[in-house]
Amino acid sequence: MIGAMGVLVLAVFAAGCLGGSGTARPTRPARPARPQTRVVIHASIGLPARRPAAVTARCPARARCRTQRVPNMRPREWALEAVRTLTCDPDRGGYRRPAAACRALRDLTRLEARPTGIACACPIMLVPPSYIVGRVDGKDVSFTIDGCSLCGLPAHAGADARVLLAS
Repeated sequence: MIGAMGVLVLAVFAAGCLGGSGTARPTRPARPARPQTRVVIHASIGLPARRPAAVTARCPARARCRTQRVPNMRPREWALEAVRTLTCDPDRGGYRRPAAACRALRDLTRLEARPTGIACACPIMLVPPSYIVGRVDGKDVSFTIDGCSLCGLPAHAGADARVLLAS
């Protein structure tokens, strides 16, 4: 009697441990979550020149660059544009220190979302404006980074912009 009971316990145990019920489902590898922060930053680098071949600015490390025409300039002028992608959480992209760039991006986005209402006299732009387009913490963003857009913001907004536009 004890032998039969032992066999029964062993059979129940084996069925449970070896998946004898047939209810187990194969597991899929988890897909990594898409970053909630991913932006593309376009920044003018160096001084404009009268011909594309005369542009002397150098492309920053980890950036893609192209020479582009400065809009609304007569005579025509050309400048170098650096394009960088930045993702946060995980921090990656076209920067030597992507974590610092992510902190600057989040801070600048927060400041840009709450303008002060101070009116600024903005000079004629001599280079194409730098700008950011994408998503920050799941929200769409699109804004210009130049002297006029930073006017009236706290002083550390300029420090954030320098991190994001550094060459």
